[in-house]
Amino acid sequence: MDLLFIMLSITIVAASAALIINWRSPSTLNKLVSLIPVFLQFNNDNRDAESLKRNYERQISSAERKGDTDNAKKLKQEYAAHEKAWESQYALREKTFINSVNASSIKLEQKEITKIRVLLESSSILSKMPKNDWFIRGNAYLLLEEPSLALEAYEKSLGGKDNNKYKLPKYAIALARSGNLELALTTYETLIKIYPSEPDFYTNKGNILVDLSRTEEALNSYGKALSISENHFEALYNLANLRSDLGQMAEAISDYKKAIDVAPKNPDVHNDLGNALSITGRPEEALSEYSVAIDLRPDYARAHYNRGITLTRMGQFEDAIKDFDRCVRLRLDIPEAHYGKGVAYSNIGDLENALSAFERAIVLREKFPDALLAKAKTHAKLGEANESLNDLTQFLKISTNGVSQIDSERDFDALRQTPDYKNMLKKLKFD
Repeated sequence: MDLLFIMLSITIVAASAALIINWRSPSTLNKLVSLIPVFLQFNNDNRDAESLKRNYERQISSAERKGDTDNAKKLKQEYAAHEKAWESQYALREKTFINSVNASSIKLEQKEITKIRVLLESSSILSKMPKNDWFIRGNAYLLLEEPSLALEAYEKSLGGKDNNKYKLPKYAIALARSGNLELALTTYETLIKIYPSEPDFYTNKGNILVDLSRTEEALNSYGKALSISENHFEALYNLANLRSDLGQMAEAISDYKKAIDVAPKNPDVHNDLGNALSITGRPEEALSEYSVAIDLRPDYARAHYNRGITLTRMGQFEDAIKDFDRCVRLRLDIPEAHYGKGVAYSNIGDLENALSAFERAIVLREKFPDALLAKAKTHAKLGEANESLNDLTQFLKISTNGVSQIDSERDFDALRQTPDYKNMLKKLKFD
């Protein structure tokens, strides 16, 4: 009884001291906590870890008493691996950005991605841990764009008395990114029943409905989100994107502008507004929006590409070439960028560089009819009839109305009169 009383007294004194230290000097408390073995730092929420520790200690002691040194050594190595695993899991806990509300949309540098991946791998041997730790792992996997692994972790984090307002949405995101759209939709519908005034849930439900091609329902869901919060950025932006896809350009432009009023420094909205303005024949305004997007994010390859297209349409070919080059240098080595550059070079009479650009576009996409036709035209302009015929042969094999397109191009007037051209049509059964 005396021993129990002493232990209780020590515990009470220690707890009181910890509270005083934490109140007066939180940093001192953190230093003290750091001296505690990792297994004990998890306190009451990690009884499994403490139990595991005691179990290994018993097994190691038993093996040593029996003189089974090999087994004792093996058990010590296993225990050390689990100790390291818990250290890694604890390190994941300390990365507060993993548990932020917007964790799933955070963009990490490669160095941080590598660190998180190492921590996840070194702690993967842990089969039992608190639900909140599984939730942390799910967030981490979602950041690494591994939704299937995130889904497994989230499933282990759910249940019990925890408030699932923060867990279920992440679970739904992992479901959607894993392709489980119907279950993700059901999850958001459940959340909406519990939290009917949360605009994020209506917005994300709308996104999934778009992926399921249920556009009218998606429009209604975005509308519901905006009826709760008229300046909800994600709802405005996604609604604008959907209306653009549906060809409702005036409404889309209006919604893009409202989204910009809410988040003026978001380059994606400026880029997409530029696309909508370009489609509706307002190139000067489109150019301005692409330029804003690039000013906000200088390495925005897609905005450089879009601005290059608009500059080409406006006859500003040299500037267009610069944007296409910038797009490619920013690792967006897409065939459309090379094709656009070839068109711009053709318009300033630089046929050799145009030819190189079209060739690169075809290397990246073998069945690219516009590039094949443009390359054939360039060869024809250079007087290279055989090369032009070779390109036209490939073009006609993949184009349903290829002959009429060739007939409409004056650059092929001379070529169409040659026996070789007529023989080509005959072989392809177009005569």
